[in-house]
Amino acid sequence: MEFLENPEIALENIVDGIRLDDTRLAKMKTAYSAITSLLANDKEFFAQFGNKIEVYAQGSASIGTTIKPTDDDFDLDIVLHIDYDYAKFSPAILYNNLVRVFNVSSRYRDKFEKKNRCVRINYKDDFHMDILPGFSDKSTDETAIRVPDREVRGWSLSNPKGYTSWFLSRASQIIAMEDFSFRKSSLDTKEFEKCNDKPLKDAVMVLKMFRNEYFRNDEGNITPSIILTTLAGLSYRGTGTILGTLKQFIKYVREQSDCGIIKLENPSLKSENLSERWEANPVIYNNFLGFLDSLEDKIADLEETTNDFSLRESVIKSMVNQVNYSRGVEHFSARSQQYRSRNDEILLELAKPKTELHKPYYSE
Repeated sequence: MEFLENPEIALENIVDGIRLDDTRLAKMKTAYSAITSLLANDKEFFAQFGNKIEVYAQGSASIGTTIKPTDDDFDLDIVLHIDYDYAKFSPAILYNNLVRVFNVSSRYRDKFEKKNRCVRINYKDDFHMDILPGFSDKSTDETAIRVPDREVRGWSLSNPKGYTSWFLSRASQIIAMEDFSFRKSSLDTKEFEKCNDKPLKDAVMVLKMFRNEYFRNDEGNITPSIILTTLAGLSYRGTGTILGTLKQFIKYVREQSDCGIIKLENPSLKSENLSERWEANPVIYNNFLGFLDSLEDKIADLEETTNDFSLRESVIKSMVNQVNYSRGVEHFSARSQQYRSRNDEILLELAKPKTELHKPYYSE
């Protein structure tokens, strides 16, 4: 089966097959625009800030690592960033006004729920939107914000825009395409080469899929996406393949864990300790190391399945699950058909006579 001839190509097509489709993206953009408009027209509070309000995506939506859900809904995290001194307002004023806007709206009154630092809008389809409000804190960083935190009854510091910039900068540092000596597909592999910043993004998506599978029956100990994404970004050394990037991830984590529990800071906010939960509960950290061991075993299995496509299929499915595997096969088949059709068109075009002199000669 062509899909399995090269595990790198298989993983790449699975990742492409689980990206959010145009329909979901359109729904997200519509919801995003509607929220922006609603807040801009709130004369009681938000309108006073005029063009100082910026609404933008954060998290996986901002760095391109959101994966299509297999059963549960997916989330769109957005930031309501007000470029105004946070010290002039209390956290409660900002948060309560955001709640008020949705509570008085007939469109959103039955859709929103309060969270610790954000307000969530639950849509009837398969996604929800978390809206994180905040004022600028330029004394910390040009893009840093202070957000209301109901749990601590005060402001918490965050820098989602800074994190996005850091990750995309890391992802753009491709320096080499690697050859793992796998059998090449009978299709032209150039059709499947990475471009721009895909290798790191693709690897993060594979990590998240495998994380979901590994912790399927142990969600209380699941490794958060922010930790996987940050470690992947820190470990990235410019390889041009998913498997190469995953190997760098494993090597980096092994090195960092030699001296005990990894101390992981937010690259865009040094005061934020992303590994705080690990330090509080070492069992969760040990479960992460178990996940790492399993990932290393899976990659080794893939490299040893040169001629055993049945085993290779089993290994990949165990990493990404059956639903995502099927999506990858479907995506590969569609691209293969497009590739063959394009080649057929080129051959037909080449066969056409270009001038009178090139027309075939037929005897009378």
